[in-house]
Amino acid sequence: MRIEQDGRLVTAGFGLDPQIVSGPVHGKTVLFTGFNDGVDRARIYNCIVGYRAGTAVLNVSNGYVRPGNYGLHIASTYSASIRAPESARHFPTGVVNLVAGKVSTSGYGHPYAAIPCGLIVGDGAMCRESPGSHCCGWLTIAGGELHSTPGDCMIGVGAAEGHVVQMGGTFSHYNTMTAAAGQEKPDGSSVYYCPMIIGAAGGEGDYVLSNGTAKCEKPLFVGGCPSNRLELSVCAPFDAKHFPYDRHDARGTLEICGGSFKMTSTNEVVVGADGSGTLAFEPAWRDADGALVTGLFQAGTVVLSDQTDSTLRFTLGDEGTAFLDVTNRLVVTDAAKLVIDARGVTGRLSAYTKLASVNAFEGTFDPANIEIAVPAHMEQEGNVAVFERNGEKGIWLRRAPQGTMIFIR
Repeated sequence: MRIEQDGRLVTAGFGLDPQIVSGPVHGKTVLFTGFNDGVDRARIYNCIVGYRAGTAVLNVSNGYVRPGNYGLHIASTYSASIRAPESARHFPTGVVNLVAGKVSTSGYGHPYAAIPCGLIVGDGAMCRESPGSHCCGWLTIAGGELHSTPGDCMIGVGAAEGHVVQMGGTFSHYNTMTAAAGQEKPDGSSVYYCPMIIGAAGGEGDYVLSNGTAKCEKPLFVGGCPSNRLELSVCAPFDAKHFPYDRHDARGTLEICGGSFKMTSTNEVVVGADGSGTLAFEPAWRDADGALVTGLFQAGTVVLSDQTDSTLRFTLGDEGTAFLDVTNRLVVTDAAKLVIDARGVTGRLSAYTKLASVNAFEGTFDPANIEIAVPAHMEQEGNVAVFERNGEKGIWLRRAPQGTMIFIR
């Protein structure tokens, strides 16, 4: 392994201390290259990119990077050796760019660890004493593979922003770690809950997928995760004295522009469980070769929660929009919002534009919470949202006679 700081060789070897990776490198760039043999030689005890203060950048262009124990933290104020009063004054920025090769957070794992385990992008849990300040984590996946296992996957925790942009490659979150005897979780289970959370405990997180594939084999929360669920995670109970369990204003967005994001059928997606959550589908587009690119999000069960704020949003262009496939049920609570934005359409849509396929609905959208926006040349046609057609359930935008009607079944 070769580590360069602004083009200058710093050190070479394996088994790096985490401070070499990020701690003393304030305002500098750290470049990892040279993992050519594919051998597991890059295990790092606790890899933190952007630690305490300043900015750190980790670029992975080949080989295999495998942090151990606590996993990979991108912009973090949390360390077992740094207590709250001091950490609260630090707001680091961390950036990880994966172009090729493989990154896996798998290591030893640490049941009931003192700090969160797994992949944490933007960890500001210790910043609560400085309102308005944030640390910021960025993860860009342009190619290669990123495996979040074992442990949790959290994007934006506490006083932090977490941003994940996937433009290619493969992302997966899963866990097979089991508890030792006597260390079972509070609900008696031996397999750790290990959710994927976009925006947790007051944090702001977003995941934007424009190409590549993503897969999640654990529950997914977009816009907060209830405390009783966090307590079942691999890193519970965090540091109960300082972790902002009392924050219920998280903001999370999962945005599908292209590629495919698939959940295993047994794990549900909850939007807005402890904050504001948005499941967004962006216009289909054509690549450089003229091929149509339509994103896909597939899940067994999707719950639009009424705890705070949950929104299902479709944005259409002339080529349509990314698609939602719910293979089990779509749970719609009274407060759930449906937004269909077709203002980017320059031509004419077909009579029915299908936005989602739904095996079964549980609940219905309140007509007051359905918003349809169209360009001026479509306003006189009238537009309606339809939820069943020819015995098939789903969501369609239908061009209709003048006037707006809402059909809900």
